[in-house]
Amino acid sequence: MTDVRGWTVAHGIVLRQIDRVWLLGIHPDASRVAAHIDRYIITEDALVIDHSAEAGLVWNLSELDKTVEEITHARLPDSAIAKNLFWGPRGIVQSFVDEHLVPMSEQEWQLWRILRFWPQMGEDIPEKCIPQEVDRTQSAISFTKGCYLGQETIA
Repeated sequence: MTDVRGWTVAHGIVLRQIDRVWLLGIHPDASRVAAHIDRYIITEDALVIDHSAEAGLVWNLSELDKTVEEITHARLPDSAIAKNLFWGPRGIVQSFVDEHLVPMSEQEWQLWRILRFWPQMGEDIPEKCIPQEVDRTQSAISFTKGCYLGQETIA
């Protein structure tokens, strides 16, 4: 997500459900990202909600898709799942981690994300940085879609 100057505001995964759109990621100031999105809602009937304080997010690197799917459908009506991605109320997510996963150490997480070219806001993506500077051209930039904030700078 960029601002009007083309600088990166947030990096994450966008997941669309029938009645909502989620932006999932790690950001040092999630309320700033929510305010940025809210600022540009003009005519849409939309509400921006920062769930970072009460929600948990786990990137499941093991082959527990069936277990995650069962838990999601049975216990987490307001949660969602994408392949290897699990989020919901913080307490339930923590219970899931405790019961089914071996958490990564900080060092393991850093190695995992670096090997997969997953930049982190504030660490790899500094303030006033365009997406091309963090190698997001293939995964996050469209040169053919309609208007978006920062399009001229990025192009």
